[in-house]
Amino acid sequence: MPRFSFSSLRARLLLLVLLVIIPSLGLILYMAWEERLQGSAQAGESALKIARQAVTEQRRLINEARQLLSELAQQPQVEQLDPMICSAFLADQLKQNPRYSNFGAIGLNGDVICSALPFQAPLNLADREYF
Repeated sequence: MPRFSFSSLRARLLLLVLLVIIPSLGLILYMAWEERLQGSAQAGESALKIARQAVTEQRRLINEARQLLSELAQQPQVEQLDPMICSAFLADQLKQNPRYSNFGAIGLNGDVICSALPFQAPLNLADREYF
């Protein structure tokens, strides 16, 4: 049975191949690890950028809604608080602004005075957090 000896040509060639492959394999693994870290950092930056854009867009929409509601509240059709005139006016405004689901006017006691969408029974919103 032949014994393994470093003096043989086969053993020397195997050792030489291992000496070349091991550092290359180490370099490949290191580069893969660095790419993974960079990819993770880039993904985090992209997610943060998207979140910031979403916040900016949400703030813009909120400001637009505030401005529109402020303008609607100052209209004579709404200020008079006549349910028929106010509801017709708000229904027309809702058609012009389809991104909103409803417009309405609420009295100081929480009673809904008029609404762009009709409602059946008297409705009081005084118990709602937004009121």
